[in-house]
Amino acid sequence: MKKYRMACNLLIVIFAIAGVFLNLLEPNASKNTILYFTTQSNIWMMLICLVMVFYDIFKIKVPKVVYMIKYMFTVSIVLTGIVYNVILAPQYGIYFGSFFKAYTVSVTILHVVVPLLGFVSYILFDEDPFKRRFNLLGCTMPMLYFLFIIVLSMVSTDDYLFDGIGGVQSRFPYFFLDYINNGWFTLTSDMAKLGTFYWILIGLILVIIISQVLRYIQRKILQSK
Repeated sequence: MKKYRMACNLLIVIFAIAGVFLNLLEPNASKNTILYFTTQSNIWMMLICLVMVFYDIFKIKVPKVVYMIKYMFTVSIVLTGIVYNVILAPQYGIYFGSFFKAYTVSVTILHVVVPLLGFVSYILFDEDPFKRRFNLLGCTMPMLYFLFIIVLSMVSTDDYLFDGIGGVQSRFPYFFLDYINNGWFTLTSDMAKLGTFYWILIGLILVIIISQVLRYIQRKILQSK
């Protein structure tokens, strides 16, 4: 089992590195692409999987804290996959005139391949380090990222930090974080203009659901062994 775990983690490391570098090298790469949650979550997964590969190579027991960190990062990478494929890709598809144009090689690796590998790695090969069935640890990285972007948007003197859909200059990497144009509590049927507070609430609920589904599936698999 450890050999399969190491192989899966190694694949995550390879694909995450390849995806990030391919994305950076794209001629139409977004400004400050390294600061996008997609890139960050892939880097986080790459680093923690590299740590786990190290433990497995040297046949050292993986500490519980490493499994906890892996859990946090797995929630983030699965969130990346869901948000892009369900919310962002359709909008890019409308803009580009084709849904398939929303998927370059690097985009597919970062938003599909690594999230799927992360999901499989966690439910099949990781141990459950938690005593309680419910916890909010999975919310840690998305909330830290949200706070980082909000602070960055407030302190930066540059109005062009990121590329919005269609290359529009923006202080925000994603439209749903744009509290300047959309406000915090705006209620509207146009989801692109919905207030940032409600998007955060939707995001938190989604993260909690992802967290609990991951742990539920993992527990069922562990019980069947």
